[in-house]
Amino acid sequence: MSDSGSFLRPPSFHCQRQWLLLSTATLLWVLSAAAEALEVNVTNDGPAILDSTITFRAQLIGAEYPTLYYVFQHNVPSGGGPVTITNGTEATLPMAFLAYRHQPGEYLMTVTVLKQYLFSKHKIAEGSCKFLLTRDIVGRIVVSQDGHTLPDDQTIVSTNRTTNFTFELHDPSGYFTNSSDSLSWKLDYGLSHYAPYYTINFTDTNVHTVNLIVVALVTRPNSTSPQVKLGSFTRNIAPKDPITGVNVQGNIWLRRGDVVSLQVSCNGSAPYNYCWKYLPGNATSNSTANLTCDEPISTNQCQFPLVHYFPQDGSHFIAILVSNIVQAKPYIKNIEVHIYDVPRSGLLSTIILPIVCSLLAFVILVTGIAYHIHTRNRLQVEVADFDFQRPDLELTEKTFWEHLLGAWRDTFPNWSKQSHRDVDSAGEGDSLTAPDNDRRRGDDEEKKSPETSPPRGPGNGTDAALPSVPVEKSVSQQQQLSTILVPIICSVFALVIVALGIAYHMHTRNQLRIEVADFDFNEPPMEDLVEKTFVDRLRSALLQALVGSAEDVTETESNVSPTASNIRHPVAASREELHLVRRSYGTIA
Repeated sequence: MSDSGSFLRPPSFHCQRQWLLLSTATLLWVLSAAAEALEVNVTNDGPAILDSTITFRAQLIGAEYPTLYYVFQHNVPSGGGPVTITNGTEATLPMAFLAYRHQPGEYLMTVTVLKQYLFSKHKIAEGSCKFLLTRDIVGRIVVSQDGHTLPDDQTIVSTNRTTNFTFELHDPSGYFTNSSDSLSWKLDYGLSHYAPYYTINFTDTNVHTVNLIVVALVTRPNSTSPQVKLGSFTRNIAPKDPITGVNVQGNIWLRRGDVVSLQVSCNGSAPYNYCWKYLPGNATSNSTANLTCDEPISTNQCQFPLVHYFPQDGSHFIAILVSNIVQAKPYIKNIEVHIYDVPRSGLLSTIILPIVCSLLAFVILVTGIAYHIHTRNRLQVEVADFDFQRPDLELTEKTFWEHLLGAWRDTFPNWSKQSHRDVDSAGEGDSLTAPDNDRRRGDDEEKKSPETSPPRGPGNGTDAALPSVPVEKSVSQQQQLSTILVPIICSVFALVIVALGIAYHMHTRNQLRIEVADFDFNEPPMEDLVEKTFVDRLRSALLQALVGSAEDVTETESNVSPTASNIRHPVAASREELHLVRRSYGTIA
């Protein structure tokens, strides 16, 4: 029976042992899982000067427990062993590192969080942080303008504002509460200024260096002699010029259909950010005071074009916003653009009629010149019969204007009878220019000697009578009219047409200016409001060319006039030939 009893007890005992092992494994798994879900945040208020107090803080994140064990352990040589603090989810440890015992440098503080389960403590979280120990005073130079403090990594300030430099001491433990401090400021390592702060107005854009030396005398409660602490600080400053003016060049009075093209420039230091906004014409400066650029354009040169098209006439407002790195608020330049509509004059009065008159005058002028050159170069055949029984005629030299007047009188005999008689009496005997005188002289001779005397021959001592044939003109009236009057009349007519075209063009252009002046514009002159299209420019060029051609033709005619010494008039040439023939005939006889 004893064997059977001992055989029945072992199964129950084995079950209890298995249940205990399973529970322990489950608890360990839960603790390990909880430890993985928790973390501890370790911080400090360093950097700290030696002999002062530095405080470490550990905070458990992820769970809340009433009692935890925080173990602080650092790696400072000769700094002592770990320190354990019992608290809830946060623990704080102040520590002092002495200057005569510890060396300055960067060290590591590790915090381990433990939780007690039953009769043992288990680690649920661990964290660490670095801290810095130094022999010099810890602090920084604070730069501010108009109450705005610059970040430590920023060196740019404005030149038109006062720059303030102050010293900010880092002393979270109150080590320098009862100390005596002395501050020495230097700009670009120049003269020293002893003051709690330093103020300056920069006028250039060069990079400057501000140096500060701090001397502090610290008295400790347990010490009779004060401790001397030193600190040296440096801050680089790069002043920049703000934008104080924006210049806009371009025409702001435009005809309807023209494109606004402005060139914008500004002063100040680069880089620049700019944009522009279009507002109604009734906008004011107050309505643009709070505008900002949604998507500014960056550039290193403050010169950029502004091009825009306004489809409607009237006044339009353009706000140009320009800023740089030293301006929190952009500089705003307001431009008012005026789009006006000028009524167009008729096509006939301003374009067609001046062009037609110019072309007609040009054609007439060219035709007259060509006809004059053609008739002057044409070979002229002269036929003349001479009466050698008459005495030699007196050949009178005539100028160009006298020949012109004679041709005019021959063409229009009834124009001036009195002038005609004067010319006949002055030029009596001239068979080429006064045919009526020859006729009257022949009638008088017939009345005086009604009986014709027989001609004397060689036998009776008398000369043989030659047949008397009326003398013909060397140059016909039609030829004189074609070579002299026609070119002159054509030239005068062309000049008259050109003058009328120019006068009409000026008259219509002045009327266009008067129409433009009806608009209420204040700034631009009225000359800038006249439209200059391609047709207008072509018309002006044609008028200038025609006027120049007319002057050249007039000068050419004056140079080649018959009064020149190198040209012989046909009438004068005929008279010389008649005189030579008479002399030759007399010699033969």
